[in-house]
Order: sequence, then structure tokens, then C-alpha cells
Amino acid sequence: MPTIKDVAKLADCSIRTVSRVLNNSGIVKEVTRVKILKITKDLGFVPDPQAKSLKTKRKYTIGLIHNGITSDVNRQRVETITRLFNIIGYAILINYADNIKLEEEIINKLKVRADALIIFTSMEDTNSKILDKITEEDYPFILIDPFKKVDYPAIYINRITGYKEAVIHLAGKGRKKIALFINSYRSNERLEGYKRGLSESNLEFKENLIIHSKDNFITNFDDIENLFDLINGSKIDSVICHNDKVAVSLMHHLNQKNIKVPENISVIGFDNDAYAQFACSPLTTIAHPGSDLGVYIYEQLHNKLEYNCPIENKTFDTNLIVRMSS
Repeated sequence: MPTIKDVAKLADCSIRTVSRVLNNSGIVKEVTRVKILKITKDLGFVPDPQAKSLKTKRKYTIGLIHNGITSDVNRQRVETITRLFNIIGYAILINYADNIKLEEEIINKLKVRADALIIFTSMEDTNSKILDKITEEDYPFILIDPFKKVDYPAIYINRITGYKEAVIHLAGKGRKKIALFINSYRSNERLEGYKRGLSESNLEFKENLIIHSKDNFITNFDDIENLFDLINGSKIDSVICHNDKVAVSLMHHLNQKNIKVPENISVIGFDNDAYAQFACSPLTTIAHPGSDLGVYIYEQLHNKLEYNCPIENKTFDTNLIVRMSS
């Protein structure tokens, strides 16, 4: 395994200079900094968090709590966060919590083992006793995609923009009978975007065009039959789905019934999963940020840990990616 001494030797500089570059501390000439970073990358050198922690009393560990990596975009976020923190010598300790009780238990356990927490939260309230406590302690943490606006450091995903854009796109294609196929998770945001899109397109909102799926990811038989009834009765000419998994599953069932996409009906998904563009009819989808959101999380926590900068909240919009299915 390459060591910091190997990097210093190849860069023709002191170990202290290499350390300054890797820790983003002290003044180092730009040409030297670039040279050192290139050498560390070529060698595959990663600073040892345990060795550093003996000197700084930091743990050089980031705790990450997630509530389900079910899409490519979530995987991109976690991979980006891990890669960037690994480069500067931090280990990532990942835990899974799909409900708020478990999430709070893990926060209590992780905060004594990590320098900061990244929480893909299941929190539905606007406040939390445990988050109030660690806020008072000035313990660094950031919430990802909370259900409501909170008074803690947080990153939000605006699903409304993407669903509004999807309706406006379909209306622009002459579609006037647009159904919304959603499940219970974050349905309010999707429904609000749908309604705004209808309003801006001068289309009437009809409650019977909202189909509430019983399955979070893949359409089941009852859901499909409800859609077929609407399609066969010429009551809908397009469907905006809860996610890409539902949309691709729907297109499969439509194909079996010889209902053509987009000739007979347009279909739009959400997530921009990698497989969506390779569906039988490449899927139009609503995209939300992956790697760029991961970069933002890293920057905010890194600046907090190194320079005590306040963590800045940010809202990321969603946007439509148009393909052949619409």
C-alpha cells in the first residue's frame, strides 16, 4: 500500500506539504498542490483515518443513514458522497432506517462514532427532540429530503416542478385526458405539481383520473385493470406515474394488450433510472439530482468540519427528460 512518504518522495516535497494539501490546510503553491493530488490519484493513496484521528482527536468517520436505495439516483448520491469523503481520508459508516423510531436510535448510536451525520430522513414532523439536542451541541448534520420544511440543516427535492412540467408537456402534445398514477409515498407533492400543470394548461382537474396504486414500485393486477378501464373507455390519453419502475411495468402490460405507447397512450415516469431509456419505448421521465446533490452534501459538511462554516439549506428542482414514450 502506498504511504504519504511515497507521495512526498515522488512530489519532491516534505510530508508536511503533502499533509497540508490532503487536509486542505495551510498555504501551498498551486502547481505543487496539483502535482500532489495527481500523484495521490495515480498511486491510489488514501490517508489512514485512524492514524489522522490520533493527532486531531477526530474520528474521520461520517455516519450516513438512508431509508432505502431503490433508484439509480439514490445510489449515485451515496457513491458520490463516499468517494469524495474517502479522497480526504474519511470513512463512511452506512446504516439503514426505514422508520423514524429506528432512525432516531441510529442517530444516538452513530453520533458518538462519527464526526457528522448525513440523514436521508423518514421524519414527517417539523421538529425532533434528538435533532434539537445535537443542534444545541453544534454537532454537524444534514437532513436529506424531509417531508416538511424544518428548522434544521436540510436539502429538499421539489417534486412539484417536474410533475407540473410533465403535464404541460403532454398538453402541448395535444393530450387532454391526463391520469396520475401514484402511491402513498410523497403523493401530495406529485398531486400538487399535477394540479398546477393542469391549471397552467387550462385543463380541468378530475378526481377520477387520480389512481392510487396499492404497490410502491411495480403495478399490480387491480391497478392495471383500473387503468385499462379508463383507456378502453377513452377517458384518458396519457399517464404520469409515481416512478420509472411503475411506468416500465405499465408499458409492459400495455404492450401485452396491444395498446401502443405513445400512439394510443403516453407514459411518463419519475427517477430517470438508467434502464428507462432502454424500455420498449424509451421512457420520458422526471429527473431529480443525483451526483450533484451528493457533491453539495459533501461540500457543506466538509466546510462545516474544516472551517466551521454554517450548513446552507438548498432546494433542488426536478425536470422533465423527454423521450419517445410521450
